[in-house]
Amino acid sequence: WSFGGSLNLQHREAFARWIGGMTTVAVPSVGDRTLLEYEVDVSDGEWVPLENKVPSIEIETHKIIASDVLISTIDTVRHEQLLQSWLKERRPVLLCGPPGSGKTMTITACLRSMPEAE
Repeated sequence: WSFGGSLNLQHREAFARWIGGMTTVAVPSVGDRTLLEYEVDVSDGEWVPLENKVPSIEIETHKIIASDVLISTIDTVRHEQLLQSWLKERRPVLLCGPPGSGKTMTITACLRSMPEAE
């Protein structure tokens, strides 16, 4: 979500409560998840947890030889979807963050997942 994706957990929860309190649309409220951990499936209009898109993988650490391995999380899935939507529309993108925060790895993983970007 472009409005709340960069918020810390405390502010993310407050933002989700604020959105939920001002809308007439039914929003999900399940356990520890916040509104920002869901997306709407456009085919049926249902709320779907983003965690359903996070692949389950087993890592054999002794076989990893590259330093550019990206482990998918709800945040990386969310960021990748947002970047893909901008890149498909040929929108300019600027990633900001301190050194080591994953800017290069995020955009590289995003571009690798887009065959039309080659």
